[in-house]
Amino acid sequence: MSSQNRELTKYNILEYLKNNFKIWTSGNEKIDKFIQERQLKIDEYDTIIEWISYNQLDKIKETVKNGHITVYSAIWKDGPLYYDNLCEKYTRNSNKEVALKYFYNSQNSIDSLINELKIGSHNDIIFKRIPYNQYDEIKEIESLQNPDSELLNEVKAYIINNDGGILMTYEISQNSDTKNYIIVLQYAAG
Repeated sequence: MSSQNRELTKYNILEYLKNNFKIWTSGNEKIDKFIQERQLKIDEYDTIIEWISYNQLDKIKETVKNGHITVYSAIWKDGPLYYDNLCEKYTRNSNKEVALKYFYNSQNSIDSLINELKIGSHNDIIFKRIPYNQYDEIKEIESLQNPDSELLNEVKAYIINNDGGILMTYEISQNSDTKNYIIVLQYAAG
């Protein structure tokens, strides 16, 4: 990635992202378009949503399985690209522990995935940490009635800012063996 060769600032980040549109693909036109649109709307304080190759995820361990949702922890080798206010440039937080939310049988669940990630403004939704034992049901999207809509809706819900301990979405990935889509989230130990 050319970010290692070039310092990325708020002045050249959009050019860098546009140039990278040509060198990555999720293999799905809707997901590519969604990620590109989100990247073009960033401001200097956003963590940038990206497509990540599955081989960038290491030490994958199942942490929660309940019904149709399975969550794993993993180490993201390169880590998220974010704006460092002190250095006034974008940098990566390598070897970042992340949470992976798997979407089983998600080949046709693209709209649902994008809808979960996408919101109008990163300040539209406010989350607070709720202890795990207070959840009544955790949902895994497996056999979806309308897979495109449901998966994109799931992804939309996570794109928010990271003020006040809010879980950040870093990107979308896909298990290269199973072809299941994955939302890569900030890891929250609990």
